[in-house]
Amino acid sequence: MENMDIKASFPNEISEKMLFETLVISPVNVNIGISIFTEKKNGHHVLRIFQMRLSEDEVYEMIQELEAFAFPLRSDLDQFLEKLLEMSGLDMLVLLNTLQKSNRLFTLH
Repeated sequence: MENMDIKASFPNEISEKMLFETLVISPVNVNIGISIFTEKKNGHHVLRIFQMRLSEDEVYEMIQELEAFAFPLRSDLDQFLEKLLEMSGLDMLVLLNTLQKSNRLFTLH
């Protein structure tokens, strides 16, 4: 599926207060994907990942927030986002398991 064919709908409360970064469709199942939004909150740059589902109208709709990551610098967030889009499922499971034991602030080195 080419990006220009993708239609997505986001709740106003999300799209009005956060910056849309990207929409990623699963290469295995085109009915699901994630959208990524960012915001600045309490002095941190926050990246939020939302689950998306393809509706009967062929529009991706937001289902729920999956995870949020906070960074002290925007450059750290950008670096993480770049790596996030390349992560395998196994990499993500390890990352999330490690983060559950921390305060959810993630700094990429």
